[in-house]
Amino acid sequence: MTTTIQTRPPLPAPPSAPATSPVRVTGPAVPGADEILTPAALRFLADLHRRFAGRRAELLAARQERRQRIADGENPDFLPETKAIRDDPEWRVPPLPAGLLDPGADVGRADFEDTATPHLVNVVTGQLDLRATHRPAIVRPRGWHLTEKHLRVDDQPMAAALVDAGLYVFHHAGAGPWFRLPKLESHQEARLWHDVFAHAEDVLGLERGTIRATVIVETITAAFEAEEILYELGEHAAGLEADESDYLFSIVKTFRSRGRRFVLPDRSAVTADVPFLRAYTELLAYTERRRVDGDGAGRRPVTAADLLDVAATPGMVTEDGLRGSVAVAIGYLEAWLGGRGTVTAGGLVADTAAAELARSQIWQWIETETPLDDGRLITPRLVRYLVEEEVERLLAEAGEDAERGGRVETARRLFEEAALEPAYPTFLTIAAYARHV
Repeated sequence: MTTTIQTRPPLPAPPSAPATSPVRVTGPAVPGADEILTPAALRFLADLHRRFAGRRAELLAARQERRQRIADGENPDFLPETKAIRDDPEWRVPPLPAGLLDPGADVGRADFEDTATPHLVNVVTGQLDLRATHRPAIVRPRGWHLTEKHLRVDDQPMAAALVDAGLYVFHHAGAGPWFRLPKLESHQEARLWHDVFAHAEDVLGLERGTIRATVIVETITAAFEAEEILYELGEHAAGLEADESDYLFSIVKTFRSRGRRFVLPDRSAVTADVPFLRAYTELLAYTERRRVDGDGAGRRPVTAADLLDVAATPGMVTEDGLRGSVAVAIGYLEAWLGGRGTVTAGGLVADTAAAELARSQIWQWIETETPLDDGRLITPRLVRYLVEEEVERLLAEAGEDAERGGRVETARRLFEEAALEPAYPTFLTIAAYARHV
């Protein structure tokens, strides 16, 4: 007998301050902000912040502790404490709404994360577009790790995820609301999303389970908890999705100091059929078949060792590959500072994930003293030489555009801090956001 995940009440929330306390809006004036950041919407956001910001902070601290254990030599694995969830063959994700079932449905997508920038005009304009559309949309909010400094509750910046998701739910029209959740690192983080959605439904008078979410499994730790993540989302779960670029970024970031065993070659050499990426996609496909499609046949083909078999990836690091990574990271940062979330580099469109992977590989290649295919070691001096060439090229493109020229120089400084300094920033754009947006 197949069991659908039952609707569960959210965990008790801590006492919150009176809902009349204001949300302070800072930053530049943005056309249409009065239509989105209404008093009622801001009260709704303040309620979400006061109920869930504390748990978010605890989970982010748990991320850091786990990362440190991995840096110290512990390998991620399938969790023994959640084995009963993985071993239970009966539970299923609830049946999907028609709009999510039909791949040809007229459903839009809105991204507030990797292909967007957090300039307030983009945050507000994106919500205005969602409100104006007459068709359902699937929204990717920003990850739990990011803040929205332009909206402050009790003099604290709001979680960007709560801003993006909260405003969409509050102003939604038509079917949904539906989401694609990025950057989760644990099933506990999925449980937090469950409780946010359940509370929002209760406040807004929506039927429980109206809000549905697909999880983009783009971190190595989330891959080990894919089934548990669906289980904890409960009645809000819709499925899983792969993202190769962000997943590679997670691999490099997580194991950046663990030696040559976890060093990858040029990005162009890391194709979908390398062993550890094939294991990742097979695991997600197996989980989807079992928990969403209801096909319980077969056994998991994938082990912890398969997911961690980075060393089996063939290929070398070349000067062209290194040069391309420098170009992607600096070019993206310049575009990001100007309010654009994507950039064309080397004939390809790059977003935050591509830039994060590029600068993280450079940091790791230097840390592990990785050689190029011609035998030269990748050093800060070599990378700075390539940086100078790329900056000169971009400044020549900028010509008389002094504003763009200033962005190029700022992008150079941000890149060098993120890729060449001994201290590794967990995310590339956090410092840029704090200083320049």
